[in-house]
Amino acid sequence: MGSDEINSRVRGAMCGDLTPAFKLWCDVTSIYSADSPPALGCLLALVREAWGPDVATHHNDRGATSRPWSVDIAPDGIVPMGATEAEALVAALEVAGGEE
Repeated sequence: MGSDEINSRVRGAMCGDLTPAFKLWCDVTSIYSADSPPALGCLLALVREAWGPDVATHHNDRGATSRPWSVDIAPDGIVPMGATEAEALVAALEVAGGEE
């Protein structure tokens, strides 16, 4: 997933919800690409706003998988995954939109 697709999916998941972290995301991605380290930090903040402070990302480097990154977000077993950390975090944001 490229930077433009990440940005598009984050904006779609937020549906115009102007939280402080989303405003920061908009500011940061106007300067840096959406897959840059500063943007990744904002993306993690967005996911934590949606799911709470206990969100954690994990990289499974064992075995061959096309989606080695996962995000632990909820006790009910929802585990968004992605090929990159950013992709997994975007998936977590998209799931949060469906939970409301």
